Amino acid sequence: MKKGIVTVVVVGSFASICGCKKEGPTQRAGREVDKAVEKIAGELGKAGDHMDELLKKVGP
Repeated sequence: MKKGIVTVVVVGSFASICGCKKEGPTQRAGREVDKAVEKIAGELGKAGDHMDELLKKVGP
């Protein structure tokens, strides 16, 4: 699951790098989406770590 999140972030970053030189509303919106995806990925990572800790406490 973490690999999928990283893939989305990397692809989004490359998409924002490649493109035209003049920034328009679509590019600005894309940049905002990239920021949101990065924030979500970070939060999901924290949630995954928390779940791992809880599962270790509960046991198999």
